[in-house]
Amino acid sequence: MARYARSHRAVKIHTAQEHGAAAIIIYSDPADDGYAKGLTWPEGPWRADFQSQDGNGKYSWFWHGDPLSPGVGARADSKVLDPANAPTLPKIPAIVLSSKEAAKILGQLRGPGVPAGFQGALPFAYRLGAGPAVVHMNVQMDASRRPIRDIVAKLRGRNPDRWVVLGTHHDAWTFGGMDPGSGTSAVYETARALAALAKQGWTPERSIVFAFWDAEEPGLIGSTEYAEAFEHELRQKAVAYINTDLFMQGHFFGGGTPSLRDFLVQVTKDVPALSGKGTVYDEWRAEHKGPKNLEVELAALGSGADFVAFQDYLGLPTLSVQYDFDGSYGAYHSNYDSRYYVEHFSDPGFHVARTLAQVFGVTVMRLADAAVLPYRYSHYAHKISEFLDDAGTWGVVTLNLDSAKMLATEITTRSTALERRIDENVESGRWPDASTPSLNDRLTHLEQDLLDESGSPAEHWYRHVIYGWNIYSLYDGQPLPGLAEAIRLKDPARVAQEIARIENALRRMLAELRQAGG
Repeated sequence: MARYARSHRAVKIHTAQEHGAAAIIIYSDPADDGYAKGLTWPEGPWRADFQSQDGNGKYSWFWHGDPLSPGVGARADSKVLDPANAPTLPKIPAIVLSSKEAAKILGQLRGPGVPAGFQGALPFAYRLGAGPAVVHMNVQMDASRRPIRDIVAKLRGRNPDRWVVLGTHHDAWTFGGMDPGSGTSAVYETARALAALAKQGWTPERSIVFAFWDAEEPGLIGSTEYAEAFEHELRQKAVAYINTDLFMQGHFFGGGTPSLRDFLVQVTKDVPALSGKGTVYDEWRAEHKGPKNLEVELAALGSGADFVAFQDYLGLPTLSVQYDFDGSYGAYHSNYDSRYYVEHFSDPGFHVARTLAQVFGVTVMRLADAAVLPYRYSHYAHKISEFLDDAGTWGVVTLNLDSAKMLATEITTRSTALERRIDENVESGRWPDASTPSLNDRLTHLEQDLLDESGSPAEHWYRHVIYGWNIYSLYDGQPLPGLAEAIRLKDPARVAQEIARIENALRRMLAELRQAGG
């Protein structure tokens, strides 16, 4: 028995399975999202003691999407794995309980630290002792295959073969008032506003694609299967992927690949703040946890939303934008995530949705119409250098990162020179010219150079060597994910292999940068 808390539910299930447990119960604890945080539903936004939290428990660190078809769009005639051998599927049953129901079990325990007469669901720091409770579990599941429906619409641009993609998901565990209703409403509103502009005569240079993914909740299935099915077309045509999910009154969150950091900063400086005072950038800046004399940074994207396949599998320049919250919220993945919850607690008056629709509108219009795409790989290379420096503090394994650091330094120098030349030519009016489309394609492809495609998707679905998922920190991003895991395992041979993967990726990026004129 375990509580929802800092690590993903799948990590808890897998840990229990690996240690021989027959089953696992995961319960919602008031210390995390219930009465310990404040008033509970319906008087307040926090989880009442009778509300449980649903969620998928797939071992998605192997791959996301359909658990039976890694790297292949899951169609009716697709070749699939035997479910009994699929590494992403748990081998033990798992159920969730509310804190009220969990208390009935925990209250029967008479081990060290568990008080007699225990009435509440206290944090699971209490050790279970010599008086086990007897629990009978009967888990019935429908594991049959069924169709899902992604909804994809396109506002056609003058160059229909280059796309800016804005996505969210439309499925929900229950009513989906906030998850995904909030994100869905903002993307719908963006599409409505841009369609109105198009009717008035505006035509973007590049096409704008609006995507509403299905089956996100069972493990990013709709977006992942779309990315796998249309991999070649997306890698050739999509210049960026922008994602949003759920949002609420809170602080502005911007995450993604560093090449788009400066671009998003400029967008947020041009959109009025949610509070009505200043700009969205001012709100973002106020939440920045670093030294006050430093710019904001994009958060590293890990997992938990539909950006994963686009960043980690396709290698597209990626952004995730929303107003975020600290930790969980009371209605999350419950029957009480309803319109009532949104109107009373998460976004009264729908002001957050309006502000984000403005951010999305400015973002996609500027990316669609930019003469030269606004990537800044000098900043990306600077972040890579930081990651390489930090890696030396991650464990006791000896690292030789000198070659990787030299490559990152050269990428910084060459990309800085290229960006200076781009800015001068655009400001002087010499660009765009006949060479600009080729330059834009090379700039877009620089992100894909950071993919290691040497293994099959079943062996290495997460192909991005610079960004990945830290499964032990819920949904957080992990820089240099392969190297971090090798260091955690204290495996010198694997460490050397991961360093070689990083060096090869940086060489590919450097070669492409030279061809772009850097």
